[in-house]
Amino acid sequence: MWKKVAWSDESAVKKDIDTRTVWVWRHTGKAGKMEKYLPKNVVGKRQDGGISQMIWRCFVGNKLGPIVFIDENINAAVYTQILDQNLLQYITALAGEDIHDIVFQQDNARPHIAKVTQH
Repeated sequence: MWKKVAWSDESAVKKDIDTRTVWVWRHTGKAGKMEKYLPKNVVGKRQDGGISQMIWRCFVGNKLGPIVFIDENINAAVYTQILDQNLLQYITALAGEDIHDIVFQQDNARPHIAKVTQH
């Protein structure tokens, strides 16, 4: 049964974004232990955001769907456009591999439960 469920979601892929991480530059060995927390050796990571990319992806069983790069905020209109341009082609391709009667699964994020996405 699970092999006929299409799972889908968006996610932000981020690099260098965790501002809690602190880098400590010091010597190794006994000398390093003594200088570990000297202010000159502790450098916080960038707090200006780093690199981030929003993506959408789906899969059915072990069949991965397309990866979609999203350069705008997700709302119902953007979400339905992603589904129209990507999910339907993917489902059609799966039918060519004799995978039919697929159930589309999504979470309760606002764009997912908007009236326009329920058609």
